[in-house]
Amino acid sequence: MLKRSIKGHYIMMSATLEKGDVNVIERFHHQPIPVPQCVVTGKMMMYLLVLIRLKKYQKDKKPVFLFVPHIEMTRQVQKFLKFFSIKSHCATSKEKNIHQSLEMIKSHEIDVIVCTTVLERGMTVENVQVIILHGEHPLFDKETLIQIAGRTGRKVPYTNGDIIIYTNRQTKAIKECIKDLQQSNALSAIKS
Repeated sequence: MLKRSIKGHYIMMSATLEKGDVNVIERFHHQPIPVPQCVVTGKMMMYLLVLIRLKKYQKDKKPVFLFVPHIEMTRQVQKFLKFFSIKSHCATSKEKNIHQSLEMIKSHEIDVIVCTTVLERGMTVENVQVIILHGEHPLFDKETLIQIAGRTGRKVPYTNGDIIIYTNRQTKAIKECIKDLQQSNALSAIKS
């Protein structure tokens, strides 16, 4: 009996690095990952600023992923948005129709997907903008923020986009995320 096996090398790919990993600093389309903007504000002003920003994106027909730290918060934010005529769906680990929501945002049937980190990886929506609400929450560590930032600018010709972190304080994770992306983008520019 002849036994066959696969021999060779494997390449493991991830946008978040661990110590000893090789740093791939360039996207397939050779454009940098957009760097998040951090807006430090109180809770009331945070929601007002988010509303103003979402109305602008709605007018410009730009889809939005709105990340929140808790499943319970997705429904609260969705009710808030509905009051101001912003069409949204929720995407959490408890939702069954996430792919339907993604199709609806791609076809502009809804304006926003209010989500937890369930959409942090692997989702591509053309020209998507990203808002993070309560960026001070411990769930939003540096690696998670980098993954979330990577949702924007994934499709040509929309290789840029907004990533806005609304927070009551600028955490170490937020500072490190911004610094790491700026450094990676600078190294990528030098390489080009």
